[in-house]
Amino acid sequence: MSDERKPGVCPSCGVMGKKLGAETLEAMLTPEDHLRVDGQAMRFCRTTDCPVGYFAVEGELVIDADAIRIEVFQKSDSPERLVCYCFEHRVSELRDEVARTGASEVPAEIAEKCKQGLDHCEETNPQGSCCLGNVNAVVKTAKAEAGHAQSADDTPAPVCCATGEDGESCALPDAEGDSDASAEDGADCCATEAVDPDVGVNEMARAERSDARRGLFATGGALLAAIASSACCWLPLTLVAFGASAVGVAGFFEAYRWLFLGVTSVLLAGGFYLLYRKPRCAPGSACAAPNPRLRRMNRVMLWSTTAFVLAFAAFPNYIGALLGTGDDEDLPMVAAPSAEAFTQTYAIEGMTCEGCATNLQREIAKLPGVEQVEVSYPDRRATVRFRSRADANDQAVDATAQAAGYHARVSQDPPDA
Repeated sequence: MSDERKPGVCPSCGVMGKKLGAETLEAMLTPEDHLRVDGQAMRFCRTTDCPVGYFAVEGELVIDADAIRIEVFQKSDSPERLVCYCFEHRVSELRDEVARTGASEVPAEIAEKCKQGLDHCEETNPQGSCCLGNVNAVVKTAKAEAGHAQSADDTPAPVCCATGEDGESCALPDAEGDSDASAEDGADCCATEAVDPDVGVNEMARAERSDARRGLFATGGALLAAIASSACCWLPLTLVAFGASAVGVAGFFEAYRWLFLGVTSVLLAGGFYLLYRKPRCAPGSACAAPNPRLRRMNRVMLWSTTAFVLAFAAFPNYIGALLGTGDDEDLPMVAAPSAEAFTQTYAIEGMTCEGCATNLQREIAKLPGVEQVEVSYPDRRATVRFRSRADANDQAVDATAQAAGYHARVSQDPPDA
């Protein structure tokens, strides 16, 4: 390997390599080779008889073609090798079709699917870009082998639409599927939009991926906002369960509950818009889209998050049913009031849901001298029956309420008969 080689030139065959994106390296390299790459800029060697698959633009790192996870079209002569990785077309398939009909419909089918945004070349093709140039080259070779004349309409599509490093552009592939080595085929040949050769990634594809990421951020934000909207109910119960003070917590989240719900709705709507809107393609163009499997996974996550959001938003409405009512075994069971029984009514401040009433009812029932308790969330009232007037302890009831995050004061309204 020469230290004088030009950056980007294969150290083995001396041919200018094709730029690779992070998505391709992520999909094609083993974990061990990922560690070796460690963020270095890498290129693909397309020379058929060169053993090198990927190599560092600068430095000595080389990854052989046989170390790449998927069989590389340019490095194999097997008729069963894939030439189109996105839609799984093999060399033998194209040759058989040309032998039968004198032509192939596969290139047109691939181009149409690209226009629909169904390609994901960066993650499936070892060369990291569209296969259409290779497909046309195989068809051209198959026609020559079968003795079919090639018409002007059969001119193979260019491997690239970007200008090469030496000023040449759109080199046509040769019979082996390789373009002129001097041309930099860093662009996606399915795209009709101009592409920055220094970036090597279709801008529309980048925009689609950006939309998907923003959609996921919006979905996650909606879930957090929904959790906050129900914190007025579950957070005080959690704090009390761990022995922490819950005073003031419920009131804070209750005051901003509708704000949190509004933010939740806006973020969730934004997530649906970003993940379901149509690709922003110019008429007749073919913009690459994210991996369809990744898009399906994002949408499954969106709908799953929506279910969680609805569950958290409605949490204060059904928490009472989950925790149970005052008729469970934790409360004293008294068939009839004793002769000395005394009933006191307390106004409760700070309750924000049925769960608050259920929790407070259980805590008051544990006080000495209490025969029966009923806490009503709609009325914001607790009715406590003591064994006698002497057992009535307003300070103890208020202290118990404060420990749970509420306040209890003696009500002037008599209890219902």
